[in-house]
Amino acid sequence: MAYQYKLVAIGGTFGPLHKGHEAFLTFAFSVSEHVLIGLTSDIYIKNYKNDLQIPPFAERKKTLEAFLKNNNFFDRSIIVPINTVEGPVADNTYPVEALIVTDNTQFGAEVVNKKRAERGFSSLPIISMPLVKGNADLPLASTHIRTGFMDMYGNPTWFSHNLQLPIPVREDLQKPFGTLHTNGFAAISKIPSEKIITVGDVTTKRFLDAHIFPKLSVIDYVVERQQTHKTKNDFGFKGNEKIFSVKNPPGSLTIDVWRVLLKIVEIISGDTTYILEVAGEEDLLVLPLILVLPEGFKIFYGQPKKGLVEVEVTKEAKKKAAGILNRFVG
Repeated sequence: MAYQYKLVAIGGTFGPLHKGHEAFLTFAFSVSEHVLIGLTSDIYIKNYKNDLQIPPFAERKKTLEAFLKNNNFFDRSIIVPINTVEGPVADNTYPVEALIVTDNTQFGAEVVNKKRAERGFSSLPIISMPLVKGNADLPLASTHIRTGFMDMYGNPTWFSHNLQLPIPVREDLQKPFGTLHTNGFAAISKIPSEKIITVGDVTTKRFLDAHIFPKLSVIDYVVERQQTHKTKNDFGFKGNEKIFSVKNPPGSLTIDVWRVLLKIVEIISGDTTYILEVAGEEDLLVLPLILVLPEGFKIFYGQPKKGLVEVEVTKEAKKKAAGILNRFVG
């Protein structure tokens, strides 16, 4: 097989080794006959990443070698410990012909070339590979895995444990997440009702009073800590809605919330409309709804003393919601 290069260099911590790393390594071996792998040493971790609970060098090297052997890359690899970003490449110790990086490690290659220039060596071409994405359109990252918000395959683990809302995040959520409507339903009335989701008792009642029947209404029968409605009939629903119920204490998102929402999304088609009754607090369900709903839905919730907030479910909104959820406490 003819390769583009004889020797390229890559670098990383590779701990824990996940499918993003595997794709990165595979790409490097696809363009070069041999690959110099700079594996961050324990000294490097202590100096630059000491608070990230990264496995020791020996453990990471063993896992890396196992992957290389299983994919017939081992004989074409050179693993060297690196104490700095540039490692031995800046000294021209190895006849490296190019640097392979990902979108978020471009700076490392630039440091290498800067050091090479200072020492009288020519710059190396930089080849960038896009980051591998996990589910919820999040970049697959070791940091996410180590902190428990993503598994080795890129699946967010929000679905597997209860989450609590930290005070700083609560303050951020007091700002409108999307478009703020302050002038009634003129624009909203043009949106197909089968694409509308309402969160909150006041918001849902306003839509129903305007004869707009949301595809899904999330209610908890409480407004400003006071019970305002006793049954769904007090809202003005048609009466043929499919009802789901879930417990969700204030300031939290429980495992059951995710399970119920995923179940609703699986069947959210046809003419049926749905009600999710929340025992506890429903405000935070806007975030998981953004993540589990298909693109194109519109979520409405109330901004106290300001108006209605409209959040369109898009890739950008999913990224933003995922970023906020990553700040919750497991």
